[in-house]
Amino acid sequence: MKTNKPSKLDKIRKDALERIAKTQQLQIRLDPELWDALLLLAGKRREPVSAMVREWIKEKLSAEADQPHAATKSQLDAIEKKIDKLLHKQTRAQSA
Repeated sequence: MKTNKPSKLDKIRKDALERIAKTQQLQIRLDPELWDALLLLAGKRREPVSAMVREWIKEKLSAEADQPHAATKSQLDAIEKKIDKLLHKQTRAQSA
């Protein structure tokens, strides 16, 4: 008699499909030379091109997140107001 209990393989398949469903794909165009260089490097590293590039993207995003960001809009607005006040004072002083 066969049971309806999922096998270990069924669980692995289900988990894999859930992981895939949560990811997004990115398509990019590459020059043939760049593509060949990626294939060569991935072969030397014995890993898929997509895994290698995905890791590079993670590293770059992490490095960017560690960098100080440009001034926020509110900071720029505050600086602009200070400049306007200074210019206004200078204009009044010159006309007096």
